Amino acid sequence: MRAVLALAATGVLAVAMLALWLRHDYRQEKLATLEPPFRSGLVGIEGAGTPARVVFFGDSRVAQWDLAGFERFGPVLNARFGGDTLAGMADRLDRDVLASAPEIVVFLGGINDLTAQSMLDESARRAAYQASLGALEDILARLRARGIRTLLLSVGPPLDVDLRRRFVWGSGIEEAVADLNAHIQRLEAPDVHVVDTLEVFAASGAGWETRVRKDPLHYTPEAYALLTRAVADALEEVR
Repeated sequence: MRAVLALAATGVLAVAMLALWLRHDYRQEKLATLEPPFRSGLVGIEGAGTPARVVFFGDSRVAQWDLAGFERFGPVLNARFGGDTLAGMADRLDRDVLASAPEIVVFLGGINDLTAQSMLDESARRAAYQASLGALEDILARLRARGIRTLLLSVGPPLDVDLRRRFVWGSGIEEAVADLNAHIQRLEAPDVHVVDTLEVFAASGAGWETRVRKDPLHYTPEAYALLTRAVADALEEVR
C-alpha cells in the first residue's frame, strides 16, 4: 500500500512540475511578443506589397476572417499575423500595409498585448500597456500621414476563459480590455472611424456571448458574419 501511495505521490508531483514548466515556457513565449525582434517582422505575409484598396490589418482574429464579403470594395488584402501585438504591427506596417498603398485600413489588434501583460507585475504591466497605446497611436499617425482612412475595431474580451488559460494568465484582463476600448473610442476622428465590436455582437440578441465564441480568444463564423455586415456598412460610409 505504501508503495502505491508513494507511486501516486510521485505521479502527482511529476504532473505538477510539468504544469509549472509549461506555464513558464508559455509565459516566456507570450512576453517575448512584447519586445523586438518581433516574429511577425521576420515572416512575410502572402501578398505583401500587392496593390489593394482595402487592407485588413491585425492578429489571428483578422487571420481567421473570410474576406469574400468585401470584394465589391475593390482589391482587398489580409495583412494578418496570428499572435501579433500592437508593437509587432507597428514594426511591419510599412512592409505589410503601406507598401500596398491602400485607401482604407480595417484595423483590429491588441488582445495579445493584454493577455501577455496580464502576466507582469503591476508596475511592468502599466509600462507595457502605455507602450502598446503608443504603438497603436503610431500606427494611426503613419496611416494619417499617407492620407489613409482607418476603420478601427474595438477589442472583444476573452470569452468564457478555460482553466488552462486561467492558470497562466493573470487577473484583470477584462478590465484591461475595457480600458483599451475606452481609449479606442477617444481616437475617433474624421479619418478614423471606430466600430464597436461588442455593440455589434450584443445587437444580435440574447446569448450572443455563446454564439460568437469559438474559443476564449477567437470568433465563430456567426461572429464574423456580424462583423462583416458592420464593417461593410462602415466602408460604404467612408468610401
